[in-house]
Amino acid sequence: MWRHLIFTHIRTEPIVSRLLVRLVFLTAVLLAGSGHLTAAEPTPCSRDDAMLRDITLLGSNYGWAAGDRGTIWKTIDGGQTWELLSTGTDLPLRSICFVTDRVGWAVGGESLPSTLDGEPRSRGCLLATTDGGATWEVSFPDRIPRFQAVRFFDLQTGIAACDPSRRCPSGLVRTVDGGKTWEPLTGTANASWRAAAFASPETAILGGTNGTLRIAVDGSLVEARAESLRLRGIHAITFDADAAVPSGWAVGDGGVILTTTSGIGWQRADASLPPAAEDVFDLWAVAQLGENIWVAGRPGTIVWHSSDGGKSWFPQDTGQSVPIRDIAFSSPEHGIAVGAAGMILKTNDGGAHWQAVRGGGRRAAALSFHASPDDISPVLPAFAGQFGGYRHVSSVPVRRDSGPAEPIARFEDLAAEDVASAADGCAAEIDWRFPISIPGIRRDDRRLIAEWNALTDGHVEPTLLRSLVVTLRTWRPSVVILDQPTERDALTTLLNRAILAAMEQAADPTRQHELVAKAGLQPWRVERVHIRLRGGQGEVRLDPLSLSPEQAGKILPTLARASSIRTSDAAHPLREDFRRFDGTAGAVGTAAGRLFDGLDLPPDSPARRPVPGCERDGLTRSQLMLWKTWQAVSARQLHDPQRRAALHSSILQIVERLPPAVSQRLVGSLFETLLARNEWDAAEKLAEVIVDHPGWPDLRTDAADFLVALRLGAEPRFHRATTAAATARRSTPISSGVKVERTEVDLGLSDRWDKKSILLWKLMDKNEGRWSQRPQAALPLLTLANRGLLERPADLVAGMTGSGANDAWNAAVAESTIGNDTLQSATSVKCRFARAPRLDGLLSDPCWLDANEIRLASPDSRHLKGEPMLFCAHDSEFLYLAGSIPRLPRFQTSNIERVGRKRDEDLSDEDRLVFQIDVDGDALTWFRLEVDHRGHTSDDCWGDHTWDPRWYVASEADDSRWRIEAAVAFADLGGGPKPGRTWNVSIRRIAPTLGVQTWTGDGGEARTPADFGKLRFVRE
Repeated sequence: MWRHLIFTHIRTEPIVSRLLVRLVFLTAVLLAGSGHLTAAEPTPCSRDDAMLRDITLLGSNYGWAAGDRGTIWKTIDGGQTWELLSTGTDLPLRSICFVTDRVGWAVGGESLPSTLDGEPRSRGCLLATTDGGATWEVSFPDRIPRFQAVRFFDLQTGIAACDPSRRCPSGLVRTVDGGKTWEPLTGTANASWRAAAFASPETAILGGTNGTLRIAVDGSLVEARAESLRLRGIHAITFDADAAVPSGWAVGDGGVILTTTSGIGWQRADASLPPAAEDVFDLWAVAQLGENIWVAGRPGTIVWHSSDGGKSWFPQDTGQSVPIRDIAFSSPEHGIAVGAAGMILKTNDGGAHWQAVRGGGRRAAALSFHASPDDISPVLPAFAGQFGGYRHVSSVPVRRDSGPAEPIARFEDLAAEDVASAADGCAAEIDWRFPISIPGIRRDDRRLIAEWNALTDGHVEPTLLRSLVVTLRTWRPSVVILDQPTERDALTTLLNRAILAAMEQAADPTRQHELVAKAGLQPWRVERVHIRLRGGQGEVRLDPLSLSPEQAGKILPTLARASSIRTSDAAHPLREDFRRFDGTAGAVGTAAGRLFDGLDLPPDSPARRPVPGCERDGLTRSQLMLWKTWQAVSARQLHDPQRRAALHSSILQIVERLPPAVSQRLVGSLFETLLARNEWDAAEKLAEVIVDHPGWPDLRTDAADFLVALRLGAEPRFHRATTAAATARRSTPISSGVKVERTEVDLGLSDRWDKKSILLWKLMDKNEGRWSQRPQAALPLLTLANRGLLERPADLVAGMTGSGANDAWNAAVAESTIGNDTLQSATSVKCRFARAPRLDGLLSDPCWLDANEIRLASPDSRHLKGEPMLFCAHDSEFLYLAGSIPRLPRFQTSNIERVGRKRDEDLSDEDRLVFQIDVDGDALTWFRLEVDHRGHTSDDCWGDHTWDPRWYVASEADDSRWRIEAAVAFADLGGGPKPGRTWNVSIRRIAPTLGVQTWTGDGGEARTPADFGKLRFVRE
């Protein structure tokens, strides 16, 4: 399809080595000072080209623009000149509002690592001023996630949209005290909000991912009526409630323009953009004054204007290509547009002519393409920006926020933007057109093309190429960076071929000519291509460890802050190697400038900042010595399992000498890493230190959640106790003829865990107040109450149920409180007591004939037509599972393998069944059993593969179906349930590259009570 491109696979470094490098660099946040978890305020140079995301105008003279790195610009002369304000934060700001020329607010926030159950998280930041922006008070409202939009109606009353979370399930919050405190509004969001318009303190119109539109009115969040936009997102909304005939406008990806008169019903505008323009423009900004409407976005070459209420649209050339993120008009003539690279545009004639008053003509020096947001790294933008002033953009041409990964991945664009902002990058973007939603599909280029062809009416090649050409002509980079594919990484290989083909077309005036005619995107020639290597030595190596102390001190704070936004250590090594793509020998060195050697990119040019004064203050020599001490300690102890358990005490000796904000980020990152590696013992000891430490309040809730889940969750509790018992038996000499019984080891451990959990509950309720009223804490603690070990069990559910939020979690709490055997579920089956089946894979035993059938459905797959049928039964010793699954041509096996099977095989490429068994109903911890079409297995306890249960599997197949029968020993599941009890069970069939079928949930890993069905054990 595209010209051939071959990369050599180079083996990556061991994960522990990469982990050590990252942990070393996290000490660099010494520059954070004693404030909240933000780095020092950026210098004016790094803010000069920060992305601007919002503009507000007050009358014809006053205006404020806000954006990344805590940037706020102010004008008092109608936008002709702009003053950079000192804000006291470097967090991204997404919205700004002024009610007078002196009183205003700006809001935003930052991405945080996910919770234990995978819920994306963020922290909201609010800035307030009473002197027009000369000074700002920075605050972090209690448990409010990242703000997306805000409006105040007077000095006290305001409403804001934020990331939906368990604390704020609607994604709407309101204040009546000028922003000092915020209360969530009722409702439950099913999208990540990106746009909002506020008609009153109680009324809002919200838009977000996948074309979602909602209206909040009278305390309810109501779904708006609109055509399905499929993958397109809504990025900007305006609503004029004071007009004689109220009207509103919403714009989004793919040139979408919707209009409404009520907020409830939305329809396409009377006229759309020209077809060729719709295919090119993603609209991010909309402004409305009467019948005049202006829309703009990416690329920023054109502002589209309608003077007749959307009946016709006319292009207004801007002379710029980088994206426009917001637009505002104070009169039909006077308007301001802001966007990427610090660009500010001004018009005095309704847009007939646009003038760049700031950041005109700017572009990227380097554009990095990635196949996943996980591949976005802070290393190149930080090195390029700080040591050379080169502007850098990251682009991901595909998305993975649909399908089973959607609940977790729908915030990935925001996290990517946060990484770019923290690393002094210019921008990071994720295209909306090409989803990666099927497990394993990125390893199969044929399946990728087939899936995308179905979404593009068979036009995947021209659609992808046009999208890439638009990206290249929008950012106009001198250098393109491609990732070296890993082994069997068909997606990266496919994208690299497409990017190289798109580069040829982007430079050819005779190709993609409609981009010039309809979008004003002129041809652009990339001068050089580099490959970012996955390992090994390149011509250019960017490695802070190879720098002088002075240079390291300049780069470490930026790298530390940006890398801490992500939790995946392996995906973000802080050292990167590059080589020239064409095979010619390039400049060799350790500076990012070597990537640009020989190119005409002088300082203070369109692709480059002024170099002098761009770096932040560096680390002192004593701080660098502390960094080296941390390196030595972590290197010794993380490589040594015997020393690893004592890592927490060694860390304390270092971090106690640091300011609390610094040590909090360092310890938090280490804690996340230990959790990701399932280092339970080391994580437990570190968590105990965290909850007792007065200087780490932002880590305390996560640490406490982990401790109660680990100690009280039935599955890890059982696994750890039996492992300890086995260790004790191996280490205790046994006299001949003495029968060994496991008794007091388990009992002693369990008793200690119970007592520690009770003490933790009292400590957390004293320090945090409402911690135990959260379902994630209450569910494990209720196991203590059910055993009569808590003094005030009713306090755990007080103020929780009946709130209207987190219904699935609240129902789980109610079930645990009322009694496991009293509630019914829409997805529940009886697991009958029966005579043991003969495990032969034929499913002909009486127990299966009498069993209730469990059918798996496809949430969103065109390729899995037949329904798998599952059955369950039990006796006093075993849980029996059986399944009959339609065979797929891709996974046909001539002979079922009956010998040579091993434990914990890699089944990621195989058609398989996945059982998640939550025996205590907390939806936080579980046992997992997997079996594939060959009868091969894998198992783990809450991610720990050292759990090796006794289970027996028989498999068989014919031309149409494959079948399995399994017997799992109750003794290895913590014991058999009593009659009438229920277990939470999630069952999925995963067919790599084809789709997922599931009993409950959306096909992803079960992480909430709603994702599980119920297995009710009965004797009939």
